[in-house]
Amino acid sequence: MACDLLCRLRLLCLDGPLARAEPKTLRYRLLHTTARIVHGQCKRKIRIPEAWPWARPLADCLLLALALPHRPEVDRPAPTPYPLPPTPRTPPARGTRRPPDATVGSPA
Repeated sequence: MACDLLCRLRLLCLDGPLARAEPKTLRYRLLHTTARIVHGQCKRKIRIPEAWPWARPLADCLLLALALPHRPEVDRPAPTPYPLPPTPRTPPARGTRRPPDATVGSPA
């Protein structure tokens, strides 16, 4: 699964030599960055050290990833977090009759 995520990252968000880089190189240059998430002015920002040699490609990658359109899954329903218990059968209300079966006891 991690390999698929790295492939999608390279395909959608990276260009130049990083788009053709090996997973080990991507981990070293982008994923092991000491960045901090900063909250302020009702916004969340990511602070990347300017001394990091790959700070600009990482910032460009994050901007491209955040600009991707969100496409919800429409092909399948969302999975339930746990199996649902069987629904209990409720007895019919008093005074109601069950409709007769057409195959049982009907004259021909």
